[in-house]
Amino acid sequence: MKTSDILVYLQLKGLGRATAFKLVEYYDFKEYKFFKSDALELLNFYNECRALKIARAMKDYILEDFELAIKQSQNLLEQSFTNGIGIVSYFDINYPKRLKSLSKAGKNDSPIILYYKGDIAKLNQMPTVAIIGTRDILPDGAVSGEVISKTFANQNFNIVSGLALGCDTVAHQGALKATKGITTAVLAQGLDSVYPKENKDLALEILNRGGVLISEYPIGTKVRGPQLVERDRIQAGLSDATIVIHTGVKGGTMHAVETTLDNNKPLYVIGYKSNQMNMHEKVQGNILLVSQGKAKSLTSENIDSTIDYLMQLFNNKRF
Repeated sequence: MKTSDILVYLQLKGLGRATAFKLVEYYDFKEYKFFKSDALELLNFYNECRALKIARAMKDYILEDFELAIKQSQNLLEQSFTNGIGIVSYFDINYPKRLKSLSKAGKNDSPIILYYKGDIAKLNQMPTVAIIGTRDILPDGAVSGEVISKTFANQNFNIVSGLALGCDTVAHQGALKATKGITTAVLAQGLDSVYPKENKDLALEILNRGGVLISEYPIGTKVRGPQLVERDRIQAGLSDATIVIHTGVKGGTMHAVETTLDNNKPLYVIGYKSNQMNMHEKVQGNILLVSQGKAKSLTSENIDSTIDYLMQLFNNKRF
């Protein structure tokens, strides 16, 4: 199924990612071919799928719903093109391969559509590590996070983070200080805006340096709390491993941590030598994850061997 057809279905009120995946799976299984992709053809296919109950709680739509959805999707395509935003579906060749295996509780949790600025192909061409953490970054965390990000970037790793203030900002900036550093920012809103606004210049620098901005939300979408959680899973899904600069026991960072562990990817937390740092509440997440055996401590002593290990992981599954 073409990306443009998937977009039409996603404009229907009440039709989400899971149902869209089921529609495409049935389309491929039956070797369908849309000849016109007009409202009637798309409606008839949907009704066939609904009659077979290929997905749960499929709503009853009428022809006018599809006519409106087609207009909305065409407008979305035009606005995206005007704003330099590319669109790729799960089934396209340039879709990030790591994201195809993203799961939650054993079920597919991949975005079916991604919006991007920059060269999305880079996400399949380089080893990638997510570097994340709390917005309330501590001085020791800022120094260590930037050094680690720059070190990985100098070894040709793409640094993924979420463009948030604090640890995310440090991760992106560290990558950009590398000789040929590439970094990817995962956003929780449409790519026609930057959140937070304080990082608008950073987002532009990421693109100017050959990096990527990516989101599963269409142009015009504003930031909402649940979208930040969804954004966190993509950071982990895009990466070969996740590194936490520092975090408390609770917080948004733990969403990406959970995704990393749920998908059996390596998890690291920066280890600090300062007793004062290790006593801070914003570092207790690091301490807990190591004590539970869920994460390894990343320090200046083992960073080179960690880079070698993750590079080998990438080479073994090179896309």
